Amino acid sequence: MPKWREDNKPIGYIIGVTPGFSQFETGDLRLVYMGMARKITKAARLGFDFAQIDFEELGEAFEPEIVNQIKQIKKAQNIEIGIHAPVNIDLTLAYAFEWRYSHDQLRICAKIAGESEAKYILFHTSSHPRPNITTAFLGRREPYGKLFGPDGSNLGVWIIKNGMKDWFMAKFIRVLFSAMGAAGDPAVIDYFESMESFSDAKRYAESVYNKGDAAWAEETMRITVRLEELEKIRRIRGFTKEEEREYESLRKELERKRTRSYLIEITALVNGISTQEAERCINVARYTMNYDFDSIFDFWVRQGAEGEEYVAYLTVAEYMYKTNDKIWKAVAKINQSPYFLAREASKKAGELSTKEIENLKKIIASVAGKYIEGHLFAKSEQYGIKEGDKIYSIYDYCKKKNVRIYIETAMPERGVEGELRILSALDHINFCKAVDDGKIINYCIDFEHLLTNLIDPIEEAKRLLKEQPGDGRYISCLHTNAPRPIIGAHAPIEVMSNDILILYKWLHTLRKAGMKDSYIICEMGSFGVRQSAIAFRKIVEELEKDTPPENLPREFYGIDKDFEARQRAAIMEHALDPIKNLLVMPEDKWSAIGRRAVERGKAREWEEEKYR
Repeated sequence: MPKWREDNKPIGYIIGVTPGFSQFETGDLRLVYMGMARKITKAARLGFDFAQIDFEELGEAFEPEIVNQIKQIKKAQNIEIGIHAPVNIDLTLAYAFEWRYSHDQLRICAKIAGESEAKYILFHTSSHPRPNITTAFLGRREPYGKLFGPDGSNLGVWIIKNGMKDWFMAKFIRVLFSAMGAAGDPAVIDYFESMESFSDAKRYAESVYNKGDAAWAEETMRITVRLEELEKIRRIRGFTKEEEREYESLRKELERKRTRSYLIEITALVNGISTQEAERCINVARYTMNYDFDSIFDFWVRQGAEGEEYVAYLTVAEYMYKTNDKIWKAVAKINQSPYFLAREASKKAGELSTKEIENLKKIIASVAGKYIEGHLFAKSEQYGIKEGDKIYSIYDYCKKKNVRIYIETAMPERGVEGELRILSALDHINFCKAVDDGKIINYCIDFEHLLTNLIDPIEEAKRLLKEQPGDGRYISCLHTNAPRPIIGAHAPIEVMSNDILILYKWLHTLRKAGMKDSYIICEMGSFGVRQSAIAFRKIVEELEKDTPPENLPREFYGIDKDFEARQRAAIMEHALDPIKNLLVMPEDKWSAIGRRAVERGKAREWEEEKYR
C-alpha cells in the first residue's frame, strides 16, 4: 500500500498512472470517462496504486458536485489522486492577458485540488520559446502587447515600485519614443542605452550643452556688439579702410560661429571633451529639453506598459542581478549585468562561445522562475484564493490544504524543441531550492519531455549526480513511458524489452543522486498500458535493493522458471515441424501412434498435431 509523510511527500516509490484524455477514447467510452471523477474509475482498473488526473478542459472543474463525486469515487475505489493542470498553462509569460489567463487556470486547479483532498497539483513551467533578449541566437520578432511584472502588476508600476524607473528610462528610451509614436533619434537612443541612469545622463548632457551654449552665446554676442558699433560709425561718417576690413572680418567670423559645427567645437573646448562627445550631448540635450520624458513614462504606464516581451525580461533580469535575488543566485549564478551580456551578444552573433550562450539561457531561465514565483505568491483579491474571510496566495492555499506543488519541464511544440524558457532538471531543482527549499515545491522529471527537448535524460541524471549530489531529493515525482524520441508518444512498457533496462538505468542514477521517495507515473497514451504496471513493479523491486543495472537478474525481464517451462513446452510441441509433410507414407496408417489414434477416434486431434 502507498504511504505518505505528513506533508504528503511519498514514502518510497508510489506507482501511478494517468488514465488519459476521454476525447481519445473510442465510441461510447468517450462519454463513459468524460470528466475528472469518471477518469478516476478508469485509472483504478489499470493495476496501479495511484492516479494522476489530467485536466482536458477547464470546465471540468465546474461540473456540478464534482468535488463530492471525486471524494466518493476515491473512497469507493480506494485510490488517491494528484491533479495535472491544463497543458496550455505557461506561467513564464510577461504579456498581461496571458499572465492573467494562466494564473486563473492555476488558481482554479489549486482550489479543486484542495477541496477534493488531492495529494498534489502539477503544472508545466514553460511551453513557449525564449523571448528575444538578444539577436545572437534567438532573433524572433515579438508581438507588441501590454506587459506585466512577475507579480501580475502593470510592468511600469512594478518598475517604479522596485526602484528601476531611472535605469529603465535610460536603457529602454526607445520604448518611450514608441509610446509617442516616434521612431527616435538613433544617436540619442544609443547615448542613453550606454548609461545606467536616465537622470544622470540627462543632467550630464544638459550640463555640457548649457556650458557650451553659454560660451557660444557670449562669443557671438561679443562679435554682434562690435558689428553694431561699426554699423553706427558707418552711418555717421563711413568706414576707414581698416574699419572696412574689421567689419568684413567680423561679419564672416559671426557667420562661421553661428553654425552648428562651431557650437560643437566650442562646447568641446569649454568642457574638455571630444567633438564627438560634444555633438552627442547637444543632440541629447535638445531632446530632453523639448520632451518631458517623465511625463512620457507616466503616459506609457497609463496605457498599459506596451512593448515586446524581451523588455520585461531584461528589466526583471537586471533587477534580480542588482538585488542579488535568491532565484538569480540559484539558477543564473552570473555576476554580470544581464543587459550588458545580452547587448554584447547581439554584436557577436555567430561567434559566441558555449559559455556565453549558456549564460543567456540562464538569464532567461532565472526570469522565468521569477514569473513562476510571482504566480505562486500573488495574493491580492484579484489573484488570490478566497476561503471564508481570508484570501490566500496559491502557495499558501496549497500549504494550508497540504497539497504539494510540482513543476515539470513541458513537452515542446514542433519547431521549438530545446528552446523553452526553463528546461534542464538542474534549473528546475535550483528553483525549488531557492523558493522554499523543497518544502512544498518539488520537481517532476519527465523522460519523454526531456528527450523531446533535446536533453538526454540519463546524461542529465548523471550531471545531477556529479554536480549536485543529493539534490535528487527535490525530485519526488517522475513521469515516464517507454523511451521514445517522438513528441507525445506515451508508449507502454513491455517487461521483456530493452526499454525496461533503459528506464532502470535512468531511475537508478536518479536514486543515487537522492531521489528515493517519489511517485513513478505512467502517462497513458492511445496505446494503453499493457505490461507497464508489471514493469514498474519490477523496476521498483530492484531499485529498493540498489541493484546495479549490469547485475539485474533474469527475473527482472520476466524470465523465471514458469516462463522457461512454457517456452520449453512450446518448443517441444513444434520440434518436428521441420519434417512436416516430408514422410512418404501417411502417418495415420503406417505409424504406430497414428494408427492407434484413428482406431480410438482421435484422427482429428492427430491431424491438428496435438500429439506429434
